[in-house]
This record gives sequence, structure tokens and C-alpha cells, in this order.
Amino acid sequence: MLPRAEQKQQTRLALMDAARHLMECGRGFGSLSLREVAKTAGIVPTGFYRHFADMDQLGLVLVSEVGQTFRATIRLVRHNEFVMGGIIDASVRIFLDVVSANRSQFLFWLANSTVAVLPCAKPSPPCAKTSLATSPPT
Repeated sequence: MLPRAEQKQQTRLALMDAARHLMECGRGFGSLSLREVAKTAGIVPTGFYRHFADMDQLGLVLVSEVGQTFRATIRLVRHNEFVMGGIIDASVRIFLDVVSANRSQFLFWLANSTVAVLPCAKPSPPCAKTSLATSPPT
């Protein structure tokens, strides 16, 4: 039998995994109920409160987890930028690997983030076609 603290940590992780699993199925965090998260984790709903005060606290822990993954990714890029051929190549390769390895975290982040797209104040002028060849002096 596992020590009490370890068992409690496993149940907490099971609740987090349950929420991520439900979101991987296309649900947003706001649509999840405490009861279904607890049921998916294999515990009774009242057991949820031994680990989180409410669904908001669970959501904050999931957001924090994504933040930790982002910070670890940035450290990894900085450590490997010269080995991998520069900061841009290292950033893209490492970021894609981390997203692939932590799919549910990034699906949570993407499904629950709001990105505002602001319209341009005035449209950009069309690009002028220019020739790279220089004209001979006249």
C-alpha cells in the first residue's frame, strides 16, 4: 500500500489528467463539471474537495502547469541554440517536440485562451513590384 501523501498526490494528478482527457475530446474547461471530472478520475465528487477548493483552483493549477512547461522549453532553447543551428531553428524544433510530448496541456491552453485580433487602423498599401536588377547609369 502506498503512503498516504503519495496516494493523495496520485489522486490529485488523476483529477488533472481527467480534466485534460475530457478537454482532449473537444470540450472547453468551462463546460466541465466537478462531478464528471471526479467520475473520470475514479473518485466520488466529494473527494474532489480534498485536492482542490473548486474547479477554478483546478483550472489555475492546469494553467500553472502549462506555464512551467513553457519556461522549461525556453531554458532548453537557450541551452541548445548553438548546437541546433541558431535560436530560430532551436526554438521551432524544441517547441514542436514539447507540444507533441505535452499535447493535452497545449490543447487546454489553446482551447481556453482568448486571442484578440485587432483590425488595422488603415489598410497597408499593396507591395510595389521592384526589380532587384540595377539600371545602368544614364
